[in-house]
Amino acid sequence: AIFSSTWRGQFAVLTGEHLSQVEKECDSLSKDMIRLKQTQSILDNASMHSMALQLIGSSKDPFALSGVSFKDEDEVLEFVEKSGNKAHAISIYTYRVVTACFFQRYEDAAEMIEKYHSKLTKEDFRIHTVIYTFYEGLIAFRTARAQPDVEKWPKIGGRAIRSYQTWAKHSEWNFENKLLLLEAEWLLTKGEYDSAEKKYVASMESAHRHKFVHEEGLAMALMAHYFKSRGDAGKEKEYLDGA
Repeated sequence: AIFSSTWRGQFAVLTGEHLSQVEKECDSLSKDMIRLKQTQSILDNASMHSMALQLIGSSKDPFALSGVSFKDEDEVLEFVEKSGNKAHAISIYTYRVVTACFFQRYEDAAEMIEKYHSKLTKEDFRIHTVIYTFYEGLIAFRTARAQPDVEKWPKIGGRAIRSYQTWAKHSEWNFENKLLLLEAEWLLTKGEYDSAEKKYVASMESAHRHKFVHEEGLAMALMAHYFKSRGDAGKEKEYLDGA
């Protein structure tokens, strides 16, 4: 039951369920894990809880709440990497990259991506791998525009697009909007503005149609950045307000 609850929480926090409810479930789950002495599960839940708390603007400390001996997520990440727990390490990197992206801390996200590539490989089709690949691609294209002389970033973004092209063939509902947004960012990076704008709109429409509310908002926020780059302050504000 604990394992199933943890997986449900991971899906919830990464796929756009209401974060206040997710946070409450994480808090309740921590208490159950402490009572049942599920040490490893407590660590995973604390990392997931940390992401939810940050996104809702809470100052609560998930590691203090969980009763573990680690003071923060940096210590947890060091521990799971040394112990060879790749699944948990991938989870932490995913939570961190997603959170950084939503707070527009793009340099922090790029740094996490570089650490990920230096230590881990995406070995299977887990939800964390799928979600990580999406945000990695978005950050890669953003960083490519900031660092046009660095060759690796367009390559990382291109791999993300190819992965989503494959996945979208199997499930348009789950992957179409993400593929369209990755393609929009790539077109913007290449300076193909009109084509990029159409992809942003298509991504928003797909996310709305398929009920990925958080990714509809993300597409609107990125389109606002697109209009900022085009010098259209009115459209920038319109899409930021919508996001």
